[in-house]
Amino acid sequence: MRRPLLKSVHASLAALVLCAAAATPALAQTTVPNWEGVWVRIGGASDPDTAEAVLGRPQGPPPESTWPPLTPEYRARYAAIVDGLKRGERLNDPTANCLPAGFPWMMNMPYPMEIHQTPTKITIIAEWMGQTRRIYIGTPLPTEDEVEPSYFGTSAGHWEGETLVVETIGLRDDTALNDSGLPHSDAMRVIERWSFNDNVLTDEITIVDPRALTEPWTYTREYKKMPADFRMMEYVCDNNRDRVDMEAAGQKLRQVLEQQKADD
Repeated sequence: MRRPLLKSVHASLAALVLCAAAATPALAQTTVPNWEGVWVRIGGASDPDTAEAVLGRPQGPPPESTWPPLTPEYRARYAAIVDGLKRGERLNDPTANCLPAGFPWMMNMPYPMEIHQTPTKITIIAEWMGQTRRIYIGTPLPTEDEVEPSYFGTSAGHWEGETLVVETIGLRDDTALNDSGLPHSDAMRVIERWSFNDNVLTDEITIVDPRALTEPWTYTREYKKMPADFRMMEYVCDNNRDRVDMEAAGQKLRQVLEQQKADD
């Protein structure tokens, strides 16, 4: 008379084991790398190993061989900006007017950055102008019609094993991709793949911009972690120093582009 009862108990235990096994993958997904802390870009001005050499190195316009695959329109625009740099003019640098560099330029990180991490959000705070990015984890990316263009865009990320994949949309087109004034359009999307190997945090950045680029353009930035007692400093942009009239700079750039068209 006890056998049916034993069979019932065994069946219930088997069901519990199956449920636990089914739940195991979900639990495993919660184990992700922890990148909390302060980081500096390797080879940058804040890297203690290279700061003196970087700060002492003369800065000049980027050679044409290093330019990304620009469309004819944006190649002409960038050529005008680079020519301005050769004359000592900055025709596309909002940071000179104390405006944010925006994303992805901020990831060049001339100064340290701090990462705060939770299961649902990663926050990146740059010492440079206190610029802040927020990457929402496990949240669907909205459509471009649903977001207002901003300096840092709207970012959604997910984990693929120990790699963080992030897509960013809704970026203002009046910013530059880097300190040379490299322009982009409002159609730009940025895809990042973050990974950590050999004590180096790598951000692989891919720019997708059908108006400005003939094909996606990928580059990387690498960072190393600072000691736990390292503290970032306050960075305040002084509006009365090295101020650039961006309206006048934009007008001059338009004049140069119009002259180029006339010459063609």
